[in-house]
Amino acid sequence: MLRVRFIKSGLRFNFAYRVGEVGFVPESQAKELEAAKVVEILTDYNDLPDDLPGKKQLIENGFKTLEDLKGINDFTEFPGIGKTLDKRIKSYINK
Repeated sequence: MLRVRFIKSGLRFNFAYRVGEVGFVPESQAKELEAAKVVEILTDYNDLPDDLPGKKQLIENGFKTLEDLKGINDFTEFPGIGKTLDKRIKSYINK
């Protein structure tokens, strides 16, 4: 599955997406839709929640999902993250 943004309506291709909407489609179909200039394939995306403390710094350090964060014991090892933010991130993940 690839994440895509629809730049034209997907209805003609049996996808109920409007212009500007983002969704996941099978890779083979995403490539066909891209060739038809219906979608753009998104490569730089993340699924981190908007209210996650330090979201910007986490993205800059390559994290894309909450699952990516779960095995990290010390976020201060990453640029832009200090002790206070480290605690806030851990608190958010463990809530």
